[in-house]
Amino acid sequence: MIRMYEAAEIPAELIALQRDRDHAAEVVTTFARENPGRLDAELTRQWSAAVRAERNAIHALHAHPMMVLGPNRFKVMRALRAAARLS
Repeated sequence: MIRMYEAAEIPAELIALQRDRDHAAEVVTTFARENPGRLDAELTRQWSAAVRAERNAIHALHAHPMMVLGPNRFKVMRALRAAARLS
């Protein structure tokens, strides 16, 4: 039988990392939507910082021991996304 993870089984620090990743992705999306086609130096710097923050959040999330050592990362991610939305 294949084990499914419940949202309650996901560690709080992993949920926090997922929320950080979600927030960083939202910042990048909002920035792109609000500044279409603008490429002045300050906006380029802000865009780079937003993308870098998102990339760092993704790396931190994927480096968590449960993500690295977990038997089925896809199932952990499903439960993690649900837990991040619930709490």
